[in-house]
Parts: sequence; structure tokens; C-alpha cells
Amino acid sequence: TVMDAETVAGAVEAGAAFIASPGTDEEVVKACVEHQTVCVAGVMSPTEIIRALKMGADVMKIFPACTVGPSFFSHISGPLPGLCTMAAGGMKLENIRDYVCAGAGIVTFLGNGLNVEAYRSGNVAELTRMAKLWVAEVAAAHKK
Repeated sequence: TVMDAETVAGAVEAGAAFIASPGTDEEVVKACVEHQTVCVAGVMSPTEIIRALKMGADVMKIFPACTVGPSFFSHISGPLPGLCTMAAGGMKLENIRDYVCAGAGIVTFLGNGLNVEAYRSGNVAELTRMAKLWVAEVAAAHKK
């Protein structure tokens, strides 16, 4: 999670492929554009989405997605076709198929969807097993 331009610069220097923020901060978006790095801006409304697009953000991170639900993704695609959206916050193995089917281009699984104990203990086998389950759910959603 990046909150300022200085952190954007440091992350890009360290090799970051994209920058994600929980909100739409003009300083962060401008720094991403300057560094030619994919900008994932946190948004919750059509107004915020349009503002972030005008600033140059690439991906709209609907955060927390669980507060608006999957239908938000299908509804927003009407007036804003081609929008790249990410569902973040409240994603669980049991609900990601709903988000993908509704139009979320990206789903995240940190926080609620990750086995925190496996993460803390460095249990790579369990994390890999879980990641494969998530990938299978997304693949199943795309087959619908």
C-alpha cells in the first residue's frame, strides 16, 4: 500500500511492477505516471473512478469491495465500459466467483482470504495450495 510520491519512487526503484493505494491520491497517481508504472487507485464511487481515470490511473481498486458487493462491478461497466477493476477487501474463496462473473478483472486474496497463520509461519505449501484453489475459482468463473 503506497500513500505518497516518495514511496512510489522507492518502490519503482526496488522493482515494483505496479503501485496500489487504498484511495485516489493525486500525488501518488502523478508519480506513477511519471515513473511509467501501473497505478492501482482505490475508489468507491463513479465520481472517484472518473477522477482517477482523468489523473491517469490504470486500474480501479474497488475498496472495500465487500461494502458494495459484486453487482457494483456489473453496474459500473454500463456507463464505463472497458474499465479495469480490482475487487479488494472482503474477498473469500466462497465469493470470488461472484465478483469475477460480475466483471471484476482482478480479485485479491490477502486479508480475509489468506490463511494468516500459514503466512506468518512461512508455510509455503499451504499458501501454494490456497493460491491454486483461488486460481481454480477464477478459471471456473471465466468458463461461465
